[in-house]
Amino acid sequence: MTVDPTTIRLLCREEMHLTSALADEEGWNVGTTDTQALFDADPEGALCAECGGQIVGCLLAAATGGAHGFLGRYLVRKGFRGRGIGSQLWAAGLAHLDAAGATTIGLNAVLKMAPRYASAGFAKVRRNARYADKSPAPESVPYGLVSLAGVPFDTLRRYDEAVFGFPRERLLSAWLALPRARGLAAMEGSLLRGFGMIRPCRSGWKAGPLYAETPEIAARLHDGLRAGLPTETPVFLEIPLDNPDAVELVHSRGMRRLFENVRMYRGTPPPRNGNREYCGLCTELG
Repeated sequence: MTVDPTTIRLLCREEMHLTSALADEEGWNVGTTDTQALFDADPEGALCAECGGQIVGCLLAAATGGAHGFLGRYLVRKGFRGRGIGSQLWAAGLAHLDAAGATTIGLNAVLKMAPRYASAGFAKVRRNARYADKSPAPESVPYGLVSLAGVPFDTLRRYDEAVFGFPRERLLSAWLALPRARGLAAMEGSLLRGFGMIRPCRSGWKAGPLYAETPEIAARLHDGLRAGLPTETPVFLEIPLDNPDAVELVHSRGMRRLFENVRMYRGTPPPRNGNREYCGLCTELG
């Protein structure tokens, strides 16, 4: 039996939807409008594996800013596994990040893959868990919240960097422009006290990010983002389990736990963010 050779190459913008199709095959429930923002984070790190004229694998290796990079949407289609395709993508992604000067590289790993990443020099930093909130949505946005569109980008950029630990201006700029997304901020005068977004996914909506200075602000933002959604529409949050306030939020609302993954880093991880992260920006790129 002859096996077609595999080519590892860059994706073009128009092909990014094919990575969502691969994710759908694995039941990932990805955001329906995420792909262009993920591509814009670092077009030179959007990789695919092509075999027999079809895209059978992908990896986003984004040099997001400073000395930081992130790996995500790492997939090889069933039927093409066991041929070394994943290893070729992995090597190409790390080579890109190394060439870009990324000395700290992060990823979110499903639990069964964590030992493999550990053997490649990645260390566990924290556990994350995804929850689904299907409680009745408020009819209106709570007091004190404003549209993200009215907040200066530089204000949001500085807050995101303080919480995430590394700059990622390109990704954040593209993320704020996601079609159909909802975004709200909590302001005290000119002081930003937290912000959040939700966007549609294959089933329901996904939160990300959700940042707040206090649990009360986080709860208001969560309610505001859900305001007016149809009854029983699930909103998914992927919380860091080392933030006790985030854990209390999902428990107090009776949210249903779905699964866990682990955040891992090669190199020096970012410092803790003072429990301001209730949900990361996205699973794929942190």
